Amino acid sequence: MKIRALLSATEVAELHETIVGKLDRIGVESQPELAIKILELTSMPQAQLQDYAKLIKTDPGLSGRLLKLSNSALFAQRRPVTSIDRACLLLGVERLKSISLGFHLSRAAAMGGSSGGTRSISREVWGQSVMRACIAAELARHSAPQFTSEAFVIGLMIDAGIPLLARMIGEEYMPLYAAANTPGRLYRSEFETLSMTHVDVVSALARKWRLPDLLARPIELHHSKPSEIKRDEPLFRLHRIAYIAGLIELAPPNADSSAAPVLTTSSPGVSTAARVIGLQQQEVDAVVQRSINEYAAAIDLFESIAGNIGDPEQLLERVGVGLVNALDSAVEENVRVESSRLPERFLVGGQAVEVARETDADAVAFLFDSKGQRLMVHRFEFRSVTIDALLLALGIKPENGDDTPVIAEYLRRMAA
Repeated sequence: MKIRALLSATEVAELHETIVGKLDRIGVESQPELAIKILELTSMPQAQLQDYAKLIKTDPGLSGRLLKLSNSALFAQRRPVTSIDRACLLLGVERLKSISLGFHLSRAAAMGGSSGGTRSISREVWGQSVMRACIAAELARHSAPQFTSEAFVIGLMIDAGIPLLARMIGEEYMPLYAAANTPGRLYRSEFETLSMTHVDVVSALARKWRLPDLLARPIELHHSKPSEIKRDEPLFRLHRIAYIAGLIELAPPNADSSAAPVLTTSSPGVSTAARVIGLQQQEVDAVVQRSINEYAAAIDLFESIAGNIGDPEQLLERVGVGLVNALDSAVEENVRVESSRLPERFLVGGQAVEVARETDADAVAFLFDSKGQRLMVHRFEFRSVTIDALLLALGIKPENGDDTPVIAEYLRRMAA
C-alpha cells in the first residue's frame, strides 16, 4: 500500500471512504444521537437556554457532570447548585453548547480508540485535547467571539484520530507515537511512513457524523498552514485557531517541566501571535491563564476518557511556552511540505471549488454542487495555468465578491 505522501487527491478521497468502513469495524457509532440533537439546536438562531436545559436533562451522565462543574471553584458559588436549570443559567448558552456537544462527540470517538495497548495513548491524547479545547475557546474570544463554543469542540476533536489510528494500525504505531514529542512531528511521521494519518482518520470521522463545515473543515485542516491572506469569515478564523491549538506541545503527565523557559516579550512567537491571530503579549498571558482555569474545571467532565495532564501551577509555564512556540513562524514551517498537498476550498460563482497539489508539477481542482456532491475533477500544471483558464476548464463564471483573487494568489504561492 502507498504511503500517504504519495497519494493523489483522488486516492485520498478513496482512502477516506475506506477509513469510514474501518471506523465501523472498531465500534465507532454512526452518529451520536444526543450530539446530533445538540447540533440541530445550535443551528436554530431562536434556541434559548431552556431548550438546551430540556435536552441536557434527558442525559443523567451529562447532567451530573454539569452540576459538578457549576459547583467548582471556577464559579465560586456561595450556595451549592443543585438543579440543572440553575446550573445552565450559571454556565450560559455558549458554555452549554461547547461542553454538551464536546462531551458526546468525544465519548463516541473514544469508544473506538481505547482498548488494549492503545488505552494509555487514548487517555493521554484526550487529556491534552481538553486543554487544546480550552485554549481554542479562549483564542476565539479574541478573534471569533461569536464562535467560542465551536472553537472548543474543534480544539477537543482535532486529535481524535490519533487513538483511532493507533487502534487501526496496532503495535506498528506505538514507536512512532512515542518518538514524536510534538503534534507536528507526529503528523509528519505518519505522512511520510504510513498509509494514512490521524488527520485522514478524523476527516473520515467528520464525514461519517455529517458534521457541519464550520466544525469539520477546521478539524480537517488543523495541520494545514493558514493562508497568508487574512480572511475574516468564521471558517477561516476557526482554521487559524485550530492550526495554533494543534501545534502546541503539551508534555505527558510524567514529563519534567521544571526547566521550562519563562514567557517574556522576547519569547519566540509573541510577534507572530499578533500577526497570525491578533494577540499582543498581555493578551497571550491572559489566554494562557484563563485556559488553565477552564481546564482545571473541565477535565473532571471528561474523566471517563481523559487523563489529567497536570495541576494548574505545573501547566502555567508549559502551556504558555507551548502557545508562543506554536505561534512562531519557525514552528509553522514544520508543516509547510505537508500543507502544500492539502486541499483549500474556495467559493466562485456560487459554487465550491477545492484545489490541491498532487505532484511537484501538477494540481487538481474539484467542483462541488450545493449539496457537497463532487461534480467534476480537473487536473492542471499549476506553474503554467492562469486563473481564467482554470475557471474556464471548470465551467464557472466568476462573480463580484467571490474568491477568484484568492485562488489566483494561492496558485501564485504554489508555483513560487
